[in-house]
Amino acid sequence: MTDMGLQSRRINSVDGLINLVRSSGDLASVVEIGSFRGVSTEVLLLVAAQVYAVDPWTGMEAICAKFVDRTRSCPDLEGSRPRRGLRGAP
Repeated sequence: MTDMGLQSRRINSVDGLINLVRSSGDLASVVEIGSFRGVSTEVLLLVAAQVYAVDPWTGMEAICAKFVDRTRSCPDLEGSRPRRGLRGAP
């Protein structure tokens, strides 16, 4: 698949998630299991008063760093990770 095809697929999947989340109305809180890079986490933050992101990122330090960078300015986010990196982590 070409880079343009991958980009188009990514945009379409994010748009679909945005549409699904917006159709849910305002949510008090959401738990996201498996947050990976934080793209869907950002979408959930559009409608939820509080998002709890849970992901061990085991062996994926670079991916975890991308998640932390992407969500650094999100005050309504609590994260869970076995070690450092996220507010609320044990």
